[in-house]
Amino acid sequence: MENSFSRRDFIKASALTTAGVLAAGSGLVAAPHGDPNFSLPEIPYDLKSLEPHIDALTMEIHYTKHHKGYVDNLNKLCAEMHIHDSNLENILAMVSRFPQAVRNNAGGHWNHSFFWTIMKPNGGGVPKGKMLEAINTSFSSFEKFKELFFD
Repeated sequence: MENSFSRRDFIKASALTTAGVLAAGSGLVAAPHGDPNFSLPEIPYDLKSLEPHIDALTMEIHYTKHHKGYVDNLNKLCAEMHIHDSNLENILAMVSRFPQAVRNNAGGHWNHSFFWTIMKPNGGGVPKGKMLEAINTSFSSFEKFKELFFD
């Protein structure tokens, strides 16, 4: 039987599942009181440590320009709209109540904050725990998954 689960489907399902699991306790919060003052999280590794896979300049631009843009825009929008919740997860939990600009910038900030934590120098390899169980259930093995995913 041919598997009709595409790479895009897998990535989308993985991202949504991971986001849901981590959203409850990710710790990506802003100031505890008063007006939101969201900021860039610290990256837990040196920007050049992912080379040769991702060069330091790409990482720096992505962090200092792209991600920072989401943070700056979110802070500006929250101030303009009198959104005083300083917890990013709370804003995302009520995201349908906000205009698209708030949704895009809050989501962009959360996604990028998560992005920095899932990469690491010398990372990769065979997943563990529930992720490996899900892959084995869906694809019979990690090796088969790689064959289908990279085919």
